[in-house]
Amino acid sequence: MKKLPRGFASPIILLAVGLVVGIGITFAYFQFKNKPVPQPQQATTAQVTSTPVPITQSTPTPDISLNWNTYTNATYKFSFKYDKQKHGSVGESSNPNPGELLYLNVQIHGPVFNLVVSSKDKQSVITSIKSGCDEFIEVKQTRINGETADELVCRNTATKEKYSNWFFSKFGYTYWMNGEEQIVQTFKFL
Repeated sequence: MKKLPRGFASPIILLAVGLVVGIGITFAYFQFKNKPVPQPQQATTAQVTSTPVPITQSTPTPDISLNWNTYTNATYKFSFKYDKQKHGSVGESSNPNPGELLYLNVQIHGPVFNLVVSSKDKQSVITSIKSGCDEFIEVKQTRINGETADELVCRNTATKEKYSNWFFSKFGYTYWMNGEEQIVQTFKFL
């Protein structure tokens, strides 16, 4: 076995020790670099003074549906608002498909809002509509005028736009809506 020249091992050991120390210092630097240093808190006695604060009036967001027409259905206990000039008129059809008790649409140049009252349970209606989605995204719960609705979100594969269907279960019926969200947000139960 060949021996290394005398004094050659010391520089290698020094280099290895220096490398380990350098790595340790670098590690420690990055560990403590972004941590804020706690500042000592001084004990103080709080003195409460009353200073008048000016009251500012916030401008309320105008209700765009304020002057809209209201459609009310006493049989199925709901109402919604629509702008007759912008959205058109309400068309009503009784029993258009099996299990559907009422079909409404608001249209001017094609439907802008649809509402179906069904005797089917909510989950089966959601499953049926979900199967017709181009691309299913999610079903989530949302609130409309204090009522919880299941919102089925889909995407049109041609336009890549998302669209929603909303479902309520109340009074033994399933209420299913889609279309203009401004109209959907005015829907309420009587």
